[in-house]
Amino acid sequence: MSKMVPLNDLSRITKEDLAAISELSQQVIASGNYVSGPFLEQFEASLASYLGVSGAVGVGNGTDALILSMLAAGVKPGDVVLTVANAGSYSTIAAKAIGADLVFCDVSQENLQMSLATFEQTLAVCAENSINPRAVVITHLFGLLNPEITELTNLARSKGIVVIEDCAQAIGARSARGKAGSFGDVAAFSFYPTKNLGALGDGGAVVSNNPNLLEKVRGLREYGWSKKYYIEMEGGRNSRLDELQAAILAFKLRKIDSQNQKRREIFERYLSQLSNSFETFAPATENYVAHLAVFASKTASRDKVMLQFSEMFVATGVHYPTLDVDQKLELKYRELVPLPISRKYVQSIFTVPLFPEMTDQEVDTVATALSREV
Repeated sequence: MSKMVPLNDLSRITKEDLAAISELSQQVIASGNYVSGPFLEQFEASLASYLGVSGAVGVGNGTDALILSMLAAGVKPGDVVLTVANAGSYSTIAAKAIGADLVFCDVSQENLQMSLATFEQTLAVCAENSINPRAVVITHLFGLLNPEITELTNLARSKGIVVIEDCAQAIGARSARGKAGSFGDVAAFSFYPTKNLGALGDGGAVVSNNPNLLEKVRGLREYGWSKKYYIEMEGGRNSRLDELQAAILAFKLRKIDSQNQKRREIFERYLSQLSNSFETFAPATENYVAHLAVFASKTASRDKVMLQFSEMFVATGVHYPTLDVDQKLELKYRELVPLPISRKYVQSIFTVPLFPEMTDQEVDTVATALSREV
């Protein structure tokens, strides 16, 4: 009996990497310094250098990275944050944690991300309803650097709107103008284990070219302290990236470009055999780090497609099956702006396996499934 190709398999760590991580773990344990130590400082400096930004602040997880980014940027209860509704609710949860309200923007059919046209549409509707957005979250979905990030950022800034990049899925994605995380006022990263740069547990970071924002995040991640036990800022929490995770992430960061290239090569093999039954939303180029291989069915129901893939021993998933506006959340502006593209594709998208440790046979199995008409 054939073995199912998994969506991911974190146990496939090489002996060399396992030995290196074990040695780092022993160093951290022997140091007796488990929080806010030299490994964190090293990782923050390495991450900032890699991304081409002024600084980075390690935090407890990706959601905290979004929350602290918003707080540092001045988002307050009752403020309006613009975001998309098809990216897993993470920016929505972060905004609601602060007490902010959401206005949702539709996406481009080409890449399922916020476009300049849909952003302009949302701004026009906001103006008609006397809504003044405080911030916009631009999510680099599935690992694709938003192709219009520069234009989106310029328009937002011209309107006095703070730009927050959600780079949870896109570390290393780049264009000639820079890497994901270097365009906005502030950017949030997640190091959840399945991310391209994954910790052995939760982790996140906030990066920026603005030293004042970075300093606010450093205080907010530790209770809002200006110095120990002296609270200066509202909204502070305990959200620190520990030394063990920082040490592991600094080690893995040195290999991120080669790992991302492996992902792109796998995705390119998928594209080379893709049947007319499916469409995709990213190219196999440097602006895409192939975090997720997402396709949409053009000719059959998603259930039928996923069943066919299962019968061919390929696991599938859905990222994401429910729009934010359809979640059981209290939303002041549930669907102020029409979301036709978001609604169209939430019914047909599905995800296939893509991770650097896949065997050639597994890649071929997935490619064959994608080559079949449905």
